[in-house]
Amino acid sequence: MFPGMFDARRSSVVRLCILCRLDLLPGFFRNIAVLKSICSLMNEPLKDLTPPDAESRTAPPTIVDRLRLTSTHELHETIRRLWIDHSKAEDSRNLDGLIATLTPDCIYEIVPTGQRWEGHEGARQFYTSFLGAFPDVKFNLTDIVIGPQGVFEAAEMTGTQLGPWNGAAPTGNAVRTHVLIFFPWNPVARRFSGEKIWVDARALGD
Repeated sequence: MFPGMFDARRSSVVRLCILCRLDLLPGFFRNIAVLKSICSLMNEPLKDLTPPDAESRTAPPTIVDRLRLTSTHELHETIRRLWIDHSKAEDSRNLDGLIATLTPDCIYEIVPTGQRWEGHEGARQFYTSFLGAFPDVKFNLTDIVIGPQGVFEAAEMTGTQLGPWNGAAPTGNAVRTHVLIFFPWNPVARRFSGEKIWVDARALGD
């Protein structure tokens, strides 16, 4: 490096910081803009500036990724215990207890109807509307699988439609149908990221 070159670059960096009006940019983008400019001026390679959780937000695990997951006894017990806590909270109509088992970005989805609720607020809306429509609902478990991907259960659902559901008026009719529910496991948050539900929509009065 020629004498004085570093000083010249350093003075350019100082001028850049003065001219950038850093106070006008949001924190993350401010840092990105400054680091890119500094690296360019200093002729240094630009490192990965992606936030550590950005990839997990934009690129969910593929089926192959999930097939490669392995389990341990500790992980199995953690997932099993959380599912038990979730089920107990549902049976006792403990909404706060239910929400405590879910990630903040959880998604509830009824696949056949396309109904979808997002986040903790969405989960509350789902349970409020579903339990309002079928206040005596029960799920009699028939099969269950627990693994590093989450929990998959099959159950017989019974209840009475005493409230509106998905735009349909209360019928007062008894409901008995089979339901499949997948609880995806979030290994970072160590919570379920919602529920994916398969059920005969006609049996629910839709």
